[in-house]
Amino acid sequence: MGCIRVACKFSGEIDKNPEWMARRTRPDFLIHVPGLAGEAGGNLVTMEVKPLRRTSPIRLANDVDKLRMFTSQGHYFLGVLLIYDHGGGELPPGKSAQLQELIRGREGKIVLAWHRGPGSEIKIVP
Repeated sequence: MGCIRVACKFSGEIDKNPEWMARRTRPDFLIHVPGLAGEAGGNLVTMEVKPLRRTSPIRLANDVDKLRMFTSQGHYFLGVLLIYDHGGGELPPGKSAQLQELIRGREGKIVLAWHRGPGSEIKIVP
């Protein structure tokens, strides 16, 4: 992935009741360009961030469901599920396989990322 430069601003509020959102669900982060909506290209990234210790199958499925909703109905360009652990190790292979299964059919729209601790780079999970 290359670097994308976009003029945007950080804000704590989004539309409280968009038509496409069936339930009041908000991801951890939304990055969008104010004034541009939907397929016009203003909705850039939706992100869920989770510590490894809180990645039960149910929690991961809920997070991926949010990313699916925002990348399809909300027209966000990309969904990112970032999992981190400050232990410095690698993402357990079983967890990686579980995550790949959850995003099946949305590859290219949902990216899995792993951060193993301070001082290390975030890596995209293949």
